[in-house]
Amino acid sequence: MPRPGGSRIGWNIVGILAGLLGVAAVVAWVLGSYFKVDVAAMMSFYGGDGYCKLPQQGVGVHCWSDYPAVQFASVTDAPLRPELVYPLSSRILRLPFFVIGSIGGYTAGLIAFLVASVACVIGPAVWAVRDTSWALKPVVVTVASVATLPVLMLLDRGNILTLTVPFLLLALLGLVLDKPWLVVVSTIAATSVKPQFAILGVALLALRHWRAAAVSIAGSAVIIVAPFLLLGGAWRSAFVTWLHTAEAWTRSQPLSANWPSNISLPRLLYLLAHAGPWRDSRHVSTIADGTYTTASMAILAVIIGILVLSGRHLPPLASGIALLAIASLASPLTFGYYGVFMIPVIAIVFRYGLTNWPTDTRWDRAMPRTLSVALVLGLSPLLIPLGLSLVPPVAPLLPLLSTFAWAVFLVAMAIWGLARMRRAPIDPLPDAIWRTNEPR
Repeated sequence: MPRPGGSRIGWNIVGILAGLLGVAAVVAWVLGSYFKVDVAAMMSFYGGDGYCKLPQQGVGVHCWSDYPAVQFASVTDAPLRPELVYPLSSRILRLPFFVIGSIGGYTAGLIAFLVASVACVIGPAVWAVRDTSWALKPVVVTVASVATLPVLMLLDRGNILTLTVPFLLLALLGLVLDKPWLVVVSTIAATSVKPQFAILGVALLALRHWRAAAVSIAGSAVIIVAPFLLLGGAWRSAFVTWLHTAEAWTRSQPLSANWPSNISLPRLLYLLAHAGPWRDSRHVSTIADGTYTTASMAILAVIIGILVLSGRHLPPLASGIALLAIASLASPLTFGYYGVFMIPVIAIVFRYGLTNWPTDTRWDRAMPRTLSVALVLGLSPLLIPLGLSLVPPVAPLLPLLSTFAWAVFLVAMAIWGLARMRRAPIDPLPDAIWRTNEPR
């Protein structure tokens, strides 16, 4: 059962985010007024990003560049750059706006997309505050969705990732409420935009929902491949081209680049290697980017394996959060807006809380704190320039700290899972332990 008015840990996180939002507003004003810093560009990208014809398709020098970057005359058209970065299945969610644009013009399609995007990213927070007083509802919705760094970046870019947020919320809800088929449907829908989200099916494996896990994995594969069949005989070459282009895009920005801010786990390994006492070593300077990516994937593979083996010894929500973090941060190039997976996470935490997670050991007690730190650092729009210069390409510090916090959370999850398996190697804890025990 949801907690009336929100959970204690949820309010703690919201309170910290509200305080940091106030600080962020002051810092942004000082940087912009006294140091002439382009605050918006340091958080996201420059306004005039050039993917559309200005001013016909934009507002001033801004054009929500990811939206006009992907245009098609027919669903059977072969994808062209930069749509090749996305799976062809992403057209499923783009189609309504394509239809609106075809009837009412480009601006109508863009406005419809922006309205839908706003609804999707604030929807989880609106759902989370259903039992909260009307005076506090706007506060929570603002600091837990509207004024978060990932949402501001997504709306600035006009990126289709916004449309996956409701599906991620439903997937987490399916785990919390033990509704595996809700997880299946939501995972397949989210995978149609970002194939990485197929990893949510691993949570079903961990919970021993074998049939649902098989359908989730198979359905995710079908939703990615099937749309290419609409291209007729050229589908094989188009599919291979998409694979090569998507893989090349992940390497399009070197790990050494400071801006736009890359919050990926391989980037974190790169920074750690170049920040330690060994940073001046000849061997460190010769390590290729691919080595950091391979090391990151190997570490994540071990963590995923432990999550599967831990099975029902861990709360389903914890496994779902860990898998979302892996899906969002594993790519070598991960811009800050991929942190939008935290929006449904904080909504679930606010509404349901974590009070019935086990608290017997230090790892049990440490996990909620670790999660809270990762959420706060990842959602706060506070701008702290990393370096002496106050203009790009100097990256903001907070997103990089967020990646570190999520890495700590993932490692802690693995240790937690091993510890709980060791304490109960045969009989997993009953399902009821992971559910709220308030009177119905």
